[in-house]
Amino acid sequence: MHLLRQWLQPIAARRLLRYRFFNHLRGPSNAMKRGPIIAIVLIVGLAAFLLWSTLGAQRVECHACVQFSGQHNCAAASASTEVEATKSAVSTACGVMARGMDESIACDNTKPVSLECKTRS
Repeated sequence: MHLLRQWLQPIAARRLLRYRFFNHLRGPSNAMKRGPIIAIVLIVGLAAFLLWSTLGAQRVECHACVQFSGQHNCAAASASTEVEATKSAVSTACGVMARGMDESIACDNTKPVSLECKTRS
C-alpha cells in the first residue's frame, strides 16, 4: 500500500498542477460572464419598452401660435388626443410670454391665433 501511494502521489500532483494551469488559461467561469450580459439585455429591453409606450400613445401633433400682452409665440406638442395636444402646445407657447401664475393662467385660457393639428398613423 505504501508503494502504491508513493507511485500515485506524483501523478495526482501533476494532475492538480495541470488542472490549475489550464483552468487559469480559460478565464472566468461562464456564470461571471453571463451576469453583466443579462443585466445589459434587461436594461435595453426596459428602455425599448418605455420608448415604445411613450411614443406610441402620442397620436396627434399640434402646432399653435398664441398672442398675449403684445407678444407672439408658437410651439408644437403631441398627445393622445387633439384636445390634449392643443392644450399642451398653447401652454408651451405661453411659458415664454407669461410672467407669474396669474399671467400664465390667463395666457393658457386665450384662444390660439393659429392652430394646426395632424394625426399620426
